[in-house]
Amino acid sequence: MDKHMLGELCTKARRQYDQADYSGAEVFYRKVLADLERSRGQGHPETAVVLNNLAAVLIARCEYREAELLHRQAIESKLRFFGSDHPALLINLSVLARLSWLQSRYSETERLYRRMIRIHERYPGEDRTRYWEALGKLAEARMAQGDSAEAEDCFRRLLQEKQERSGKLHPVLTGDLESLAVALQNQGKHAETEAFLRRSVRINALHFGELDKRTGRALARLEIYLRRRGLYLEAEKAYRRLKQIRKKYLCDRHIQVFD
Repeated sequence: MDKHMLGELCTKARRQYDQADYSGAEVFYRKVLADLERSRGQGHPETAVVLNNLAAVLIARCEYREAELLHRQAIESKLRFFGSDHPALLINLSVLARLSWLQSRYSETERLYRRMIRIHERYPGEDRTRYWEALGKLAEARMAQGDSAEAEDCFRRLLQEKQERSGKLHPVLTGDLESLAVALQNQGKHAETEAFLRRSVRINALHFGELDKRTGRALARLEIYLRRRGLYLEAEKAYRRLKQIRKKYLCDRHIQVFD
């Protein structure tokens, strides 16, 4: 099959995928894959691209095990051309990490994110946002295994980098502030927990307004934390602010604790 025909098959496969016809997309991608493996060998980088696309189809159908096998096969193909710990591996490692997380295999998730972080640190010119994502996901994997101390360390590193780039009051920090607060709360570090939750409220109010839903969500987290700690006077203050936001949206239950 010539290159033009392969391109047409890939286009058809993508169209089927976009239309949620995953069975049709799988048929086309498997045809392309079989031809590339015959003509260029299993270890060719172009074969790895098709493996990634076919794996995406299988993930959409919740066929995680075969999708994992395809991503591992793609990694083996890339290793032959690029060597170990190359940025070309990041997309496959990222998908494998997410799949292992979905299946509650947290130690494997941790191992994969550690490898991604090592690659990002070896190639600092790569997209820094992906490094931050890997660092945050590593923290979540450690918390899922009961290690809030290392999770705290990861979130602090993440905050430090983002603050250096964006400043201490940028809204990009709020999610990490709240995640760090959870790690601190798990360790009984209540003064810092409250301080980070309040900082998240302050940043949201500063950038989006006192009556914005994002401010409300941050306030809801703070209010629940304070009430659970028995700090009822402070919790009531947070609740009164939250009530004003709920009134704006005409529904007492509109502001949820989580998205």
